[in-house]
Amino acid sequence: MNFLRSSCLLTFLAFVGHSLPNFLILFADDLGYGDLSYNGHPTISTPNVDQIAREGMILTQWYSGFHVCSPSRASLLTGRLPPRTGCAGPWVGGVFPSAAIGGLPHYEITFAQQLKGIGYKTKIIGKWHLGERQEFLPYNYGFDEFFGLPYSVNNATIATHLCGNQKHGNY
Repeated sequence: MNFLRSSCLLTFLAFVGHSLPNFLILFADDLGYGDLSYNGHPTISTPNVDQIAREGMILTQWYSGFHVCSPSRASLLTGRLPPRTGCAGPWVGGVFPSAAIGGLPHYEITFAQQLKGIGYKTKIIGKWHLGERQEFLPYNYGFDEFFGLPYSVNNATIATHLCGNQKHGNY
């Protein structure tokens, strides 16, 4: 169960009508290849992830762009090297600290923005950690819906709110 506490899944879900395929991207912090039961972990049971794996496509040769989460997330979203996303900054550990005034630069184009351009609806669930101020939340980067935390939750941070769909406000 340590995996469940230490990993924070960032889930992107694209859903549309019948003309475009649905897909799901799972992005996890500090998740090893053998940390899921479908890859043979002897004690961790991940039946829902296992079902997604059985019914979908598993891409096993993706490497983290950076050693910490914020630049890696920015890299996945933009397709750029982490230092070029503006998110591999001089902060402690290379991630945005709590109450940081910055975030993913607005000039960056995300895959969610590109997907919206071809008719997809987009949703992100989980930890964002690319800026916690309103102007840096996922809605400004092509996501229609967001449910999760705008920052990391670890021993030094207390979660004060969950961000919900803009229509419903924060939880």
